[in-house]
Amino acid sequence: MMQPPRKGVGVVVGRFQVADLHEGHLAVLAEADKHSKLCVFVGVQPAQLNTKSDPLDYPTREQMIKEACQRAQVFPMVDQYTDTGWSSSLDTAISALYPRDTVTLYGGRDSFRGRYLGKHPTVEIDPVSKLSGTDLRDIDGSKVENHASFRRGLIYGAYNRYTPIYPCVDVICSRRGFYDNKVEVLVGRRASEGGAHRFPGGHVDPGDDTDLAAAKRELAEETGVEAGHWTHVWSGAIKTWRDRQGGGVWRTSLFHCQYVHGSAKGADDLDGVGWVSVDQLAGLGWVDDHAKLAGLYLAWLKPEERR
Repeated sequence: MMQPPRKGVGVVVGRFQVADLHEGHLAVLAEADKHSKLCVFVGVQPAQLNTKSDPLDYPTREQMIKEACQRAQVFPMVDQYTDTGWSSSLDTAISALYPRDTVTLYGGRDSFRGRYLGKHPTVEIDPVSKLSGTDLRDIDGSKVENHASFRRGLIYGAYNRYTPIYPCVDVICSRRGFYDNKVEVLVGRRASEGGAHRFPGGHVDPGDDTDLAAAKRELAEETGVEAGHWTHVWSGAIKTWRDRQGGGVWRTSLFHCQYVHGSAKGADDLDGVGWVSVDQLAGLGWVDDHAKLAGLYLAWLKPEERR
């Protein structure tokens, strides 16, 4: 005999960041679906950053949930800075949708229940799946599938994200020449760039606490020299051949330092390095915007320091 529906509204709150709803999701939805009305709030970031923990946007998850539970009303719930603010936003949304209904909130393992500080009762559904959403994302994120829908998903993900910004550093290391005492600057080259000149530098790594730390690391890795008296010269956007297709914005922080010791030798990303007189910088063939960086350095350098 079929059980009559429970009164009120069953509300499910979750992120649903999986390729397919797993058994735990389905169990929570099934329990909430025993009410007269079913509502699902999908957690979303204030900005769709396309991260490992939040790879799917809201429309993708909305369609997945509606396909599994057609009578569900599905809405986005934007993350908040505090649990209090988030709980208040959730309660306000529920009141606007169901002002006269009794409401029960449902969640599964590692659900919203630990964050919810609102007025409605909550129910935790015992886990029925050994694998969590994180486990499933780890599996899906490690394999390539050879079919058009997989490739379409990658294309959709690339189109529907914020333009990435790539932080970089570039280093101008100077010293006094051994014979004429004129200022010299350490310049590098890559064979793959046709011998065009560039300053040592590279990407800011996640392990770099600051841009300055990244600059010191890059100089050591690419030239083998040690330097001191570090000074920030300029920061801003630069053009690079690596972004010919418009895939992001490249920004660099330009630092100046003074050579201390070490024999300069090209390593890591640089095939060769050498000392060049500061008077020769403007006439060199540069890669990308490194001519701009040379000009910024020359404008920053005091006239008496060039001699």
